[in-house]
Amino acid sequence: MSLKLRKNDAGTLRPHWFGRYVKDGKRLEVSLCPWKGTPPASGLVKDRGNSEFEHSRIQAEEILENLKNQSRSTKAAEERHLLEEKQTRHLLKVKYGQAQATGTEIKTLWGKIAGELYTGRELTQYNEYTRIKIERFAAFMGKRFPRTQYLESVTTEELAAFLNYLEKNLHLTPRTWNDNLITLRAIFRKYVSYTKSYEWLRDLKRKPDNFISRELFSPEEIVEIIQKAAELDSEVKSMVIVASCTGLRLKDICLLEWSSIDFERNLITLKTHKTGGSVALGMWPFLRQELQELFSKTHENGIAAAQYVFPDVAERYLRNAGAMKKRLDRVLLALGYTTSNRKEIRNVKGKNKKQTLEKALAAIEQSVWTEGRKERVREIVTRYLDGETVPQLARELKVSKGAISMNLNALEELSGLRILRRIKLTGKTEETPEGRGRLNSEKKGRAIRASLRGWHSFRGSFVVAAIKAGVQMELIQKVLGSSLVEVIYQHYIKIDDNFMQEGFTSKAPSYALGETAPEQKTALPLKKAQTPEELKALAASILKDTPPERLAQALEQIKELLP
Repeated sequence: MSLKLRKNDAGTLRPHWFGRYVKDGKRLEVSLCPWKGTPPASGLVKDRGNSEFEHSRIQAEEILENLKNQSRSTKAAEERHLLEEKQTRHLLKVKYGQAQATGTEIKTLWGKIAGELYTGRELTQYNEYTRIKIERFAAFMGKRFPRTQYLESVTTEELAAFLNYLEKNLHLTPRTWNDNLITLRAIFRKYVSYTKSYEWLRDLKRKPDNFISRELFSPEEIVEIIQKAAELDSEVKSMVIVASCTGLRLKDICLLEWSSIDFERNLITLKTHKTGGSVALGMWPFLRQELQELFSKTHENGIAAAQYVFPDVAERYLRNAGAMKKRLDRVLLALGYTTSNRKEIRNVKGKNKKQTLEKALAAIEQSVWTEGRKERVREIVTRYLDGETVPQLARELKVSKGAISMNLNALEELSGLRILRRIKLTGKTEETPEGRGRLNSEKKGRAIRASLRGWHSFRGSFVVAAIKAGVQMELIQKVLGSSLVEVIYQHYIKIDDNFMQEGFTSKAPSYALGETAPEQKTALPLKKAQTPEELKALAASILKDTPPERLAQALEQIKELLP
């Protein structure tokens, strides 16, 4: 056992046991524990001291043995990992040849996928989201497990660490966590379906989704919203009419072009931004009237029509997609809807800004963010702590205020520092009354509170109104861009008691009315026919709407009309 006793410069023994062992090919000497009792007069490890001293020797030997065992297990795990990687490369060589023997490199994974699937195509928003998920995985592996360079070498423990990082560090919702799991499954199935890691991913269960269903606006509420918006914001009023009469998404409404509207055919035809699918829908009278009024305004004084139906809205939306949500919230709050209470938090005035900046920059450097995001957040936090405000940063960096705030909040979460300048709220602390309903969910476990009432609520309200009006489900599917009826019922239709009552009672068959319907007789004219022509016209009028089962009765009535 490699125990040692050391002496200081004065020639007396240091009060600790020391031990030597090998780790990663290097010899280490560490302090183990204090010795107790009376050491040998020689000061040598081979000599014995009193019983208390010898008891501390046993304790030091146990500590040293544990350190050696940990070193051996780590070395064995590395050797096993290298062996598995060697076996995997050999399998690849046998299966694909020498050119494929190196496997799929993790740091170039997105480039490989993009080259195979998206060459010559413009990336959609969904494709960009896929890129973010893949690059996040690659950055995590490069930071946490730098020795694992190939997808074939990724172990189940490393995958578990990444998924735990998504949940515990990034605080992703179950739904977003499941999306990342699905993406990993698809990648491993495509490239390394023969590995144990893919089998582990395949058998891993998804997390229960804390899906929050949006509340819909009733027809009466929509009328009130339109009236209040007419007082506060005319653009929001027109957009609410379009949303409630078409079921289009907010982006499609904001960027709706006049070329998509055909007044002669009474049709709106466009390609949706989210799915890229083509949609054609008829205009209800209320919608047609509103669009015609907007169209006439754009032609006043000989001015040519703009590209967009809402040109100012389109310009603002392209700069800041969240602006229209705030404008609608302003109208809804004026009607009595409520939003969540702000929490009372302390201001950060008086903090050491220089020290805070140093810790923040260190946290950024140690994060698994992409280099591009690291550079952006460094600039944001440096200028923010230097005194610039969120609106100033948004204008100068040409991004939304939400993007600045999101990055600063993410940095706070990452570093544990209080960076944002917040105002301490005073006054009443009791709960705000519900009013007509909340705009946001109070459900915990989400970084951003889910919207309960907003622009997307009009989409569901349109579906319910269309169904009640007798519009066929096939047409509704085309308008929504969803081929699955289950998706429509889960996300867009809220079946409540009123919906059930109206749906069943309006469609009840005759036998379900609970009584026998009285026999219906064809109404007789006030005077009898005087000429054959009059008799012919009266007979035709009686037989016109007579069901086949009552023809005999109708003929008897015609006989009574004979002069």
